[in-house]
Amino acid sequence: MSGPPGVPADAGEFAASLEQIRRRIRPGSEPRIGVGAGWVPIIASLNEKLTAIDPEHSILGVEERYGLLVWDFVSPGGHDQAMQSAIDAAAEEAASCCEICGAPGRLMSRGESGHKWLKTVCPACAQDRGYRPEAVR
Repeated sequence: MSGPPGVPADAGEFAASLEQIRRRIRPGSEPRIGVGAGWVPIIASLNEKLTAIDPEHSILGVEERYGLLVWDFVSPGGHDQAMQSAIDAAAEEAASCCEICGAPGRLMSRGESGHKWLKTVCPACAQDRGYRPEAVR
């Protein structure tokens, strides 16, 4: 059984929050949430905080980029600083959480210089996928 478009079928208790995030994505942007299951609780919690700060905000994108959580938004209510503080706190939390499974993790890489893939993962997910510890950010 699948969930709403853009929401993983296995989102479970977070399906409604992910659907709310997806609906907030600005027209013209892809209505996709580009993070792994391990970060879903983090973005669901962040969504609640941002909605409380500015119920009218819209989202330009939610994704993992270079092993980091990135959440781009527009706040018509002018709450940019408060919203960015909440996003920064969530990104800090994600920086120590495996994006794949949610266990404690850290930035790791695979590939060679110039063609590296970065991801925040736990040791078990790193081993399964060929990642190794990356230098401290």
